[in-house]
Amino acid sequence: MRRAIGRRQVLATLGGTAVGGTVLATAGSVPAAAQDGTDDEGLDKPLAWANGYGGSRYTVISSVVPAQGGGYLVGGRQVSDSDETSAWLGRADADGQLQWDRRYEGGVRGSVETVVTNGDGTYLVAGGRAEGETTGGWVATVSSSGDIQWERRYDDAAKILSAARTGDGYLLLGRRSPGIWTAAVDGDGSVDSDRTSNDSLAFTIRPAGDGTFLLCGVQYTAEGAPTPWVASLAGTNRMRWDQTYETNAVPNQVVPADDGAYLVGYSTDGETEATDGWMAKIGSPGELGWERRYDRNQRDILFSLAATEDGALLGGWSGTGSTGDAWLVSVDAAGEKRWDQIYDTDGWSRFNDLLGTDDGVIVAGSSGGAALLGLYDPSAESGPQSTPVTATPTETSTSTADGTERTARTMGASGETAQEDRTTTAEQAEEPGTTTTGSGPGLGVASALAGVGSAAALFRRNRQDEN
Repeated sequence: MRRAIGRRQVLATLGGTAVGGTVLATAGSVPAAAQDGTDDEGLDKPLAWANGYGGSRYTVISSVVPAQGGGYLVGGRQVSDSDETSAWLGRADADGQLQWDRRYEGGVRGSVETVVTNGDGTYLVAGGRAEGETTGGWVATVSSSGDIQWERRYDDAAKILSAARTGDGYLLLGRRSPGIWTAAVDGDGSVDSDRTSNDSLAFTIRPAGDGTFLLCGVQYTAEGAPTPWVASLAGTNRMRWDQTYETNAVPNQVVPADDGAYLVGYSTDGETEATDGWMAKIGSPGELGWERRYDRNQRDILFSLAATEDGALLGGWSGTGSTGDAWLVSVDAAGEKRWDQIYDTDGWSRFNDLLGTDDGVIVAGSSGGAALLGLYDPSAESGPQSTPVTATPTETSTSTADGTERTARTMGASGETAQEDRTTTAEQAEEPGTTTTGSGPGLGVASALAGVGSAAALFRRNRQDEN
């Protein structure tokens, strides 16, 4: 039986060092707290396992996808003690033990926001990376060991937030100031067609399963207020239809379904800092079916959804002001809440991305100053917990063909329950708003704006007709 991890002591991490271009992040299992497996409302929905990956200052996972041959590929960013942020990629085995990781030097704003599986053992990673003093949109194809095969930078976008594979290339969604940039690119990243919109923000693009793609975000009214927005694109980047909704909400992620799609994000009254988790079901072509709100604390934000056998699991963040904890919400097929659970790590934590698997739902994000990867397994909710064991990594360095040092780790049990207090301020752990992913949004651009004041004022832009 796998060891279950309760809401407290979800993550205990050790510091890492950087050698060459690769971060030697230290990975560790999370000690169990058998006496503290419930949250403040008496629920007990433990994680079957959880692992933390530390870096210099902190590491964040923005996106997780299945890796060919088993395990998971995770992408995000790593911040050094000198505040340089680099795109970061790692591979974990089926139990979340880190096998290798790579850091791609990126100045002050490098990141991997989304990872796309190509199906041939390679992956598209997309985000931002500096070139000299300029940081722009960046995509690359990497091998199964993280070696870059080709890469492209795009000056029309400050960062690529999301990407989806088409028949012979990709659709890219980028952030610019103001607005968004979308592009259809071929298999080596060359732009076939692109378009910009100055009156919209968007965070996720996903394949709808019929050769088309769904994009979600917000569109501004003439008064500058945001309204939820969904658009359908062809693989050529041609817009097929778009729809706005008269409700105070910001969708962070769209998840296509057979009869439409689901949206997850947050809702606001437009006047205060308070937000609720938000989920909606839309039909085709985009009519609003129903919407649900989930209230736990002053600020509740959802970033990702994973389908389950009898509904869905929603992941996000719940707290007060800029301090909060990772949050899971279980809902039925109609979006009605069954339960929700806070995972209190005594540090700033969040679930940025969820991935459904045969074993349960993989949760990915950050806690304190370290990246977090775990498994929620419904079958592990009850029963005795085994003796907590902390895995102690041993490192073996090998040289790659390009001269970059890559570190593989094998994990051995120490037999002791090591726990490190990683209480971190909101500023150290990063304020909401600097991560938005394609595979599963992190604390996105829109999320940051929700906690600072009136949504209408904060989202205000000069409206400009794209057409």
